[in-house]
This record gives sequence, structure tokens and C-alpha cells, in this order.
Amino acid sequence: MMRILALAKTIVWKYILTITGTPADKEKLPARLLTAITVLFLIIAGSPLATLDTNIASAESNPYAPSGTIVVNTNNDAATFTLTGPATYTGSGTNWSEPDAPIGTYNITYGSIPAYDTPADDTQTLEDGDTITFTGIYNRTINILTLQASADAHISGWNPGAKFGTESTMQVRSFYQGTNKNGRSLIMYDTSSIPSGSNIISATLQLNAISVPNATRNYTVNRVEQNWDELNVTWNNKPMVAANVTSFANTPLSPGWMSWDVTTDVQAWAGGISNYGWQISDRSEDSITEYTTTFYTREHFDTNLRPKLVIQYTT
Repeated sequence: MMRILALAKTIVWKYILTITGTPADKEKLPARLLTAITVLFLIIAGSPLATLDTNIASAESNPYAPSGTIVVNTNNDAATFTLTGPATYTGSGTNWSEPDAPIGTYNITYGSIPAYDTPADDTQTLEDGDTITFTGIYNRTINILTLQASADAHISGWNPGAKFGTESTMQVRSFYQGTNKNGRSLIMYDTSSIPSGSNIISATLQLNAISVPNATRNYTVNRVEQNWDELNVTWNNKPMVAANVTSFANTPLSPGWMSWDVTTDVQAWAGGISNYGWQISDRSEDSITEYTTTFYTREHFDTNLRPKLVIQYTT
């Protein structure tokens, strides 16, 4: 605008001074003033002369305007984002760039993707000729599910026809004294709330022991392959279990929690395999000396001491 006013002043004064010129000059004064006014109007109205100031030109209209490069990297093809600042850009995917962005401060906002954590907004300043890089990492949302047992029971070779499904405790025992006196525990959890096809990151079976043997014992967890009823299951009608052991764990030195990694079984159930729970037993049954561990069951009055299954998964 300052250049426009200076140009107008020059033109007007030039033609006013011609008043003192020759008679021929004075006769041409009206035409010259009309020409000056027309030029001035064109300049103010948007003549190309008005855009010659490179200080107000953008990077798009002036290749000499300050600019730099913006790069956006993500780890998800479904990623979307919006950049706001001296210019506004939208993009998507894992690799995006703008090589001719006006300098200034930019803020990026990432779009949400189901089952993923959304990256936090970020702000960076772009200098002339430099490159700024925004990195958006979409992490899988980890779901944590803690389940209470839907059924549990003790079965005893000592009392092969007895039913223990309503008891507040259950046992694992190794003992042989002329006859089989071993004891095993059965437990089941309803995992149907886990979406089919989920990725099981970890699954831990946890039982709280009221009492433990005076020698360390190794307890196995085997997947049960037949349905069973906690109110009617006995040693005599106990369900079949998988030959392969799912997990091992040693008894603690003092009463407390025992844990088994059962991730593979829970993953199988999430994939559609029927879920009938697990059997917990002593790895070396029929010992001459009795070794017994007593656990709380789902019937125990203190919910904090009941058996639980802790699962971490993504969908």
C-alpha cells in the first residue's frame, strides 16, 4: 500500500507541474490527468502492479517466499490427521509429506481408529528451509478382564463318590496308602465376553492357598475336554482332560496365591474351541507321604480370596 500511495503522489505531482509549461502542455493537461487517474484506479483496483510486493506473497504464488518441509509418519495404514497453522493440510496413511509448506507453527491432530489408542496432539515450528517430522504411534488398546469362577469343585480318590461342589474350599493332594487317596480340583470360567478372534496377550489362573504342604510340590493345569457339573462331579465320573499339560507351578513356602500361565488355552477358546475349564493336580501323585494344598473356592465369603482368571487381550 505504501508503494501505491508513493506512485500516486508521483503521478499527480508530475501532471500538476505541467500547468506552468507551454500552452501546448496546458492543452494536454486534462487528458494527462485522466490518464493518471485511470492508472491510479487500476493499481488500487487490483492491477498486477499491486502484487509486486514479495513481502506479502505466499509460497504458492511466490517461489521465493520462506518455506520448508513437513513430514508425518504413523504405524497404521488407517491413520488420518489434520495439520493446522500458516496453512491447513489433511493426510492419511503411514508416510505423508508437504515439501513446500509456509514457515510457522503447526499443530497436528490424529484421527481415532477402533481398538487403538489415539496418538496425542503435537506442535512444532517450521523454519525456512528446514524439515519437521510428526510421528504418530497407534498402540493396540489392551483390555484387562478379571473373571470369577463360574464353577469349581474338589474330587477325591479317598471318597470317590462324594460331591464337594458347594464347599468353600477345595484340595490338591498326593497320597497313596493301600488305595488311591489323591485329590484334584476342577475349575471353570465363562470367557464368552471376550470377542471371537481376539488376541490373548496373557491369561493367568490364580488360586489362593489356605494351607500348603511342608515340602514343595509341582502342580499341573490340564485343559478339561468334557463338560461337568460342579454339584454332581465326583472322582468316579470325573471328566477327561488333555494329555498335554497347559502349565506348571510350584507350591509356595507359605499360604498365599499360586499362579499358572494359561494363555494358550484361553487363546484357543477365543478361537472357538469349547471351554470346559481346567483340572489342577499334583504332578507326582501316589506319594507315600501325604502332601495337600487347600484352596479357597468361589463359594468363599471373601470375594478377594476367591479363584480368579486375569486376561489381557486386544481385539
